[in-house]
Amino acid sequence: MVYDYLVIGQGLGGSALAYQLTQAGQKVLVIDNQYANSASRVAAGLFNPITGNEMKKTWWADRLFPYLLAFYQEVEQTVGQQFLFQLPIYKPFESIEQQNHCLAESIEGIYQNYLNPQTATQRYDTTVFQPFGGVEILRAGYVDTQVYLESLKEWLVAQNAYWEEDFNENLLTITPDTVVYKEIKAKNIVFCRGRGDANSIFWSWLPFKHAKGDILQVTFTDGKYENIINKGCWIIPRKDGTYRVGSNYDWTDLTDVPSEKAHKEITDKLNKLTKLSYHIIGQQAGVRPTNTDRRPFIGRHPKYSNLLIFNGLGTKGVSLSPYFANHLVAYLLKQAPLEASVAVERHIRYYS
Repeated sequence: MVYDYLVIGQGLGGSALAYQLTQAGQKVLVIDNQYANSASRVAAGLFNPITGNEMKKTWWADRLFPYLLAFYQEVEQTVGQQFLFQLPIYKPFESIEQQNHCLAESIEGIYQNYLNPQTATQRYDTTVFQPFGGVEILRAGYVDTQVYLESLKEWLVAQNAYWEEDFNENLLTITPDTVVYKEIKAKNIVFCRGRGDANSIFWSWLPFKHAKGDILQVTFTDGKYENIINKGCWIIPRKDGTYRVGSNYDWTDLTDVPSEKAHKEITDKLNKLTKLSYHIIGQQAGVRPTNTDRRPFIGRHPKYSNLLIFNGLGTKGVSLSPYFANHLVAYLLKQAPLEASVAVERHIRYYS
């Protein structure tokens, strides 16, 4: 059997790409090692159209967010599992100036349809420190990445489109028309291994810049949150009554081992945000495949046209992967041009 595409890695990027290629009628095989501490599986899954202390609309929000909601809803129907949770994010203001700016913009400015100017801030008075009030961010929520990835894996297995093993690229043979891996033949191969591709013999020239992040699992003992809370750190309510709290950035310790330093950093932020008592029940860590310009890596290898990459999604993999997987499929099957800001050609000066 000759596949149209081998997809190496079943994280957020590889899953979205494999699903959309399959739905487009392509014969796909996904190879993944199911590493439990991969960034995609540890990720909180938060999607948020208004980010940062300056509360700016995230890059391409008007394209990304309508698409991601439709995508995850379709996959939910396909696999018969719920993993998409649409929840407002309550953002306490940092200052009166931020309050005035955001409320003005929410009515008729760039934040229109993304902020709720009628937020009942008093409902948060007993649970959140908010001397300047706050506002609800709309079109937000989270994806339970564990459920999403596992249910898509089962869907792929049912179609004989999944192979679990550690991919060894030294066993890959490349010709102009075919790639061969062990007994598998395919017309194309797409690398979606997150941080693993930074050490690839084909892709190590790309400017990866990994960032470790820790997440705490907590319970609150004297109250609860129904919406996501975000100031300094975020608090995400889960279906089982627990909460995920995070996160941090560590550019030096790139292990998957949870750290005491991150534990302290996150709890210090949490203590400034919540008025509720809490109990920490767990901690996880993962390394995000970020890069120097915080834009995805998408496109063909400079030497081998049938080798491609879909990577570099960083902290926004849940938001970026559906839209840009579709963008890559359109490039591959319809000869649509790649957006210059995500095409690997923008980094061609690093290739030798």
